[in-house]
Amino acid sequence: MERFIEIAPCSRFYVVAPHDRKTGSHFFARRSHFYVVAPRDRKTGSPFSPGALIFTWSRRMIEKPVPTFSPGAPGAGPAEPGRDCPLCPRLVAYRAENAAAHPDWFNGPAPSFGDPDARLLIVGLAPGRMGANRTGRPFTGDYAGVLLYETLIDLGLAVGTYQARHDDGLALRGVMITNAVRCAPPGNRPEPAEERACRPFLQARIGQLPRLRAILTLGDVAHRNVLAALGVKRAQAPFGHGAMAQVGDYWLTASYHCSRLNTNTGRLTAGMFADVMGAAKQAAGL
Repeated sequence: MERFIEIAPCSRFYVVAPHDRKTGSHFFARRSHFYVVAPRDRKTGSPFSPGALIFTWSRRMIEKPVPTFSPGAPGAGPAEPGRDCPLCPRLVAYRAENAAAHPDWFNGPAPSFGDPDARLLIVGLAPGRMGANRTGRPFTGDYAGVLLYETLIDLGLAVGTYQARHDDGLALRGVMITNAVRCAPPGNRPEPAEERACRPFLQARIGQLPRLRAILTLGDVAHRNVLAALGVKRAQAPFGHGAMAQVGDYWLTASYHCSRLNTNTGRLTAGMFADVMGAAKQAAGL
């Protein structure tokens, strides 16, 4: 069994523990939480190494194993990354760059948004720099959110008025929205290692929605990450707009991403998006 290690707080600053020659791991601590940055496990795709150890300030090694999930199992770990999640160095650097230029922006891992009793989970790619990275709410602040939230309102899955702000009072009914990668990537393109590092949060998010019945994936990257989180091969549920497949306990529906590029080119129309959202709604029993 793999281990995610977390112990009591001991510092407000980053601490780099000695390099572990056996596992090749380095360890970082920030504020009240400890994080493990370790080589990817080739079998599970997890970024955590089995049996890793953390050094405290007193240089005593403390190990606290916490059972984690394997692909396809309900998520037992945290469903949301910490505000200063350090798992992906490139994304951490990009967050810092944006924070320096725009200190009033959110500039952190965008938390999931919606109903904790959701029957439908909508999974996007990653926060946009001017979208969730700025506002702190998925699909809020960029064009994709206009089509997404207006469609949800039209179908009775959201109440209120979308005003492209996290505090606009919009509420989702039976729906939650999250992203496969929680931090904004440069050029809106996360790297495969970043997808793998963030996948445990997606697994946990899925597993910690007790009434979940259906998942809608927005784009091929979100689709493949959901399949990986569920431990399913892509051939079992290939991506295609409007494609549906039953994967374990869930109905999986795929859609082209509601990006401005896709709508401007006519690849995705408002009608097409409403149809696929309606199918996902029906699959969720909403």
